Amino acid sequence: MTISKSPFYGLLWGVSSLVGGTPPIAPSIEVPVLDEAPFYFTVNGTAEGCDPAFYQQLAGKGLYFDLRPYPINRLLAQFERGDAQMMLIPSPQGGIPQQPGYDYLGPVLTMHDYLVAAQGTQEPDLHFVSGLRVGQARSVCWGLCRQLAAMASQTRPVRSIRQGLRLLESDRLDLLLAPDLIFESALRQENLPRERFVVRYRDPVSIPFYLALSTALPEGVRQQIRTGLASLGPDAYRRLCLQSLGPLSAGKTAD
Repeated sequence: MTISKSPFYGLLWGVSSLVGGTPPIAPSIEVPVLDEAPFYFTVNGTAEGCDPAFYQQLAGKGLYFDLRPYPINRLLAQFERGDAQMMLIPSPQGGIPQQPGYDYLGPVLTMHDYLVAAQGTQEPDLHFVSGLRVGQARSVCWGLCRQLAAMASQTRPVRSIRQGLRLLESDRLDLLLAPDLIFESALRQENLPRERFVVRYRDPVSIPFYLALSTALPEGVRQQIRTGLASLGPDAYRRLCLQSLGPLSAGKTAD
C-alpha cells in the first residue's frame, strides 16, 4: 500500500498498489476517512486501521479508492456540502440519514457507548455522576455523551481512548466514555487484557453508520460497490477492523 501524508494525494489505489503495481489509469473514488485511530493512522509511513482494512477488501472486488484522512468536523462538513463521492457516515439520530445527494447502504456498522472502569474499583452509582471524573475523547458529542453533560459530570478530556485506559489504571479517572469498537481496538493496540477493565454501563441505544454513495457516481459504479459490499458478508467492517489491529507497543508506534 503506497501512501502520502499530503491530503491532496491518494492514500490507497486499490489492488494494484497493494501488490507493488502501478495505479490504475481509470480515476479512483475519493473516500474521506476519519484521521483518528482506530479508523485511520500510519505506522512507519504505512496506512493502517479499520478503514484501510475495509477498503482494501472492497478494492479486491475490482474497485479503486483514494483514502483522504480528515478530522471529524471537516469530514462531516464534506458530507453536508455533498462533496464526498463515498464515505462512512454516522447517524446519531438513528435510521437512514436524510442528507440529499447520496444513496445509503447499511448500516455497515453499529456502535454502543460504554462507560468503562478499571477492574477492582468500587462500582459507582451512575445516578449520581456529578462527582465522578469521566474521561471523554470525542470531538463530537452524541447520545450518552450528551446525557453525561446534562448530569454535570466532571468531564476530563483525553487525547484518545488508549490514553484514557492508562488514566483509569493509574486512578486518574473514575470512568471512561468509549464507543465499543474503539474500546476493543484500544485494548488490542495497547496489548491490554480485557480482564483489567469492566464495562459499568452499556448504552442500549446504538449509533448506526451507513456507507454514503454520491448519486453523481455512475449507477454502474454504485451497483459494483453494492455487490462488493454484499460479498464481504455480515458485519464485515467490524470484523476486518479488529483483524487488522495488533499491539502498537512492541516496537510499533503510530506516527
